[in-house]
Amino acid sequence: MAPPPRFSPLVRRWIIGSIVAAIALVVWIVVDQMFLSPRTVNGCRIEPNANCSYANLTGEDLAGAHVSGSEFYRSVLIGAIMVDVDASGARFYQSRLAGANLSGGDFSNAQFFDADFTDAVLVGANFSGADLRYADFTGADLSGADLSGANDEELVLEGAVLDGTTLPDGTVVGG
Repeated sequence: MAPPPRFSPLVRRWIIGSIVAAIALVVWIVVDQMFLSPRTVNGCRIEPNANCSYANLTGEDLAGAHVSGSEFYRSVLIGAIMVDVDASGARFYQSRLAGANLSGGDFSNAQFFDADFTDAVLVGANFSGADLRYADFTGADLSGADLSGANDEELVLEGAVLDGTTLPDGTVVGG
């Protein structure tokens, strides 16, 4: 039986270099997807100025995300975790955020026309200057939240917890 063919030192270096380059490329792609690129959830890129209209983000963990200026028209964020989110200037027209946790989030100058916050947790959230017309906060926890300067036309706060909450007219309720 004949011995297996031997490669020259140059060919061996080329093969080893190609293998190392392929491994480095795979590692780079994994690192980029996990840590560097914006996350995509159900077709919605979690980044500033994104278009997430009609997105279903039910129960998603978006804690700490930066989505300022993004569009969430008629999106479903029921039970979503949006703790410490920067969504300043974002638009959530007719979105459903029932049972979501938006504690500590920055929603200043955001638009929530006809949004549903039923039973949501909004402790310490900043809604200053936001458009809250026709928004429903029934049963929501707005403890320590700032709604100063918000447009509160037809705002529903039935059964909401308002301990230390700054209302749109600047008065602080409770605590």
